[in-house]
Amino acid sequence: MMGSEAVIKTVIWEDIIKIHVYPDHIFVLSSANAELVEDHTFEFEELKRLHAFMMELSEGHPLRLVTDTRDVYVKVSTTALKQIAKDDDMNATKIAEALVTTSLPNRLWINFYLNIARPKVPAKAFSNLEKAFEWLRSKNGIKDLSTSRTGTHM
Repeated sequence: MMGSEAVIKTVIWEDIIKIHVYPDHIFVLSSANAELVEDHTFEFEELKRLHAFMMELSEGHPLRLVTDTRDVYVKVSTTALKQIAKDDDMNATKIAEALVTTSLPNRLWINFYLNIARPKVPAKAFSNLEKAFEWLRSKNGIKDLSTSRTGTHM
């Protein structure tokens, strides 16, 4: 996936999400079971539990987060997207967030998240995982949440 880059750890969360942990506290979320993911709509409380699980894995280190939806259609409620974007607890533990997709349905909710919900942490859309990693590594730490910027790189 990332050339010579080694995955430190891979964990399956609740039979639905696969989490690959890379150096620099980069966490890549992908589908552990496409059928389960495509039959599911993610809500805020569930995503908050997932985030708490990742914080345990990171031993409290702030995350550089990648949501990789290239191989599966993901449904996230608009309410959840708005809440995630503004949740102080979750955002205080994220350095930046990259959303990777090549599908139009996923681009729709990603664009809603970036442009309407407007996350407090730097967030950007990509169609290429390597570019997402490069961008995430350029983010050095927790920023003032009131001045973050979002964008698209597809």
